[in-house]
Amino acid sequence: MGSAAPALIDVLIVGGGPAGLAVATGLARQPYTAVVFESGVYRNARTNHMHNVVTWDHRDPADFRAKARADLWARYDTIRIEDAKIENIRWNGDGRFEAIDGKGNVWTGKKLALAVGMEDVYPDIPGYHCLFCDGYEDRGVESAGILALGELGTLRPAVQTARMAKRLTSSVTIYTDGDSELESQIRNVLGKDSVFEMDNRQVTRLEKVKGKLQRSLCISRMDQRWCTASWLTKPTACWHIGGITAGGH
Repeated sequence: MGSAAPALIDVLIVGGGPAGLAVATGLARQPYTAVVFESGVYRNARTNHMHNVVTWDHRDPADFRAKARADLWARYDTIRIEDAKIENIRWNGDGRFEAIDGKGNVWTGKKLALAVGMEDVYPDIPGYHCLFCDGYEDRGVESAGILALGELGTLRPAVQTARMAKRLTSSVTIYTDGDSELESQIRNVLGKDSVFEMDNRQVTRLEKVKGKLQRSLCISRMDQRWCTASWLTKPTACWHIGGITAGGH
């Protein structure tokens, strides 16, 4: 909307996704003044469908945000939405928060709501893209892969994720990327379940091959072998405020 910043706002809301828009809706019904700062960056930007949201299952998240904004504008006049990224936030010492956006504008509020969500952190492997969200839609495929790296590079989360994948496919390969100790630990826990396979070679590249679901993995450094998995998962997330990471995972 872009006009000059008001002198004082009841609540500054950083984040224009579902959380920020929900906060704004609640405040509008008091009614408080609030500004929602919309950076245009969303964790689910790569997907065309959102899930686990009542009345909006398997629908476009962009349409969800547009509908929420339209509802706010249609019924309430105390909420403002700014297409701006907040770069810095400070406490000015007299009971007020100051938020500075990317254009240098300073917004002053009595309260601050951080609705920044999360950002996925992907493995440093060329071609990687998390396919965890579409597991249900791809259920019944011949195979799936688990990258036991980073967050999943320890026993409990690796086994838990592998067992989740088992509910959606008949074959699960767990790639431990050269970690022989982790491979042994996982084998001991999963036992002789024929659904699971272990592969301890280093994953160097992921490449999509022909077909709607099939993806291939180029594994190890020297004896590169092409294996196929219909989808694989290794989700990791971190909190973000503006462009600054605010927490580890």
